[in-house]
Amino acid sequence: MNNQMQRKVVFGDEAIANVSKYGISEYALQAAIEDGLLEIRQSTDLDAKTDPGSRAWGAVIRGLRRELLTDSEEWSFSFVSGLNLTHNKDKGLNILVMSGDKYTGLLDGNPKSKNPKGAATEVLVGENFELFNSEKGISPIVASEPVDSMINFVLLYFFDYGNKEVRYELSIPDGMSNSAGKTRIASWKERYIFEAIPFVNKVIPLKEEFNETPAFTVIRNE
Repeated sequence: MNNQMQRKVVFGDEAIANVSKYGISEYALQAAIEDGLLEIRQSTDLDAKTDPGSRAWGAVIRGLRRELLTDSEEWSFSFVSGLNLTHNKDKGLNILVMSGDKYTGLLDGNPKSKNPKGAATEVLVGENFELFNSEKGISPIVASEPVDSMINFVLLYFFDYGNKEVRYELSIPDGMSNSAGKTRIASWKERYIFEAIPFVNKVIPLKEEFNETPAFTVIRNE
């Protein structure tokens, strides 16, 4: 399964309007990403090399759940086959949180998941592929009644330390690629891209081996 054709890429106000139809607010997504930005500051030189990324990932999941569950009782979450899912079964939606590569959040990019994914993720991506490519031509219209088929979204984010910003998008994957035995999400049915959130480096210098995880403050877009 490797469907490389992107069919819908939306940015800004149009993206906000589109995801709101799924019961997902821009504020919820932005707040989750900002939680990740704040949490990464808690990592120190004494922590493991992977600590900043792990902290950010966990904080984004926590923030997303907090905001969505506050918005509506329809939202819930679960841990299934090793995956941390946030879901709205009434609307037929799952959301996975993961880091992406440098093309995340760029209109002219084709992002991939940063880290290799296992069989459980492949199953969810395969469900999207079947849903959007069935002979019945099912379209991603949010149902007014509970549905059996789930649309599986990915909240994809990338910390761009060169441009001092984090880019993020809420997108629907429908294809994966395999390179050197590592499988990553690589194809998207729909991508909803939001305005990047900037961060500001502090004056205090960091050790050279940690120059990819600077300390910063979050500037919330009003």
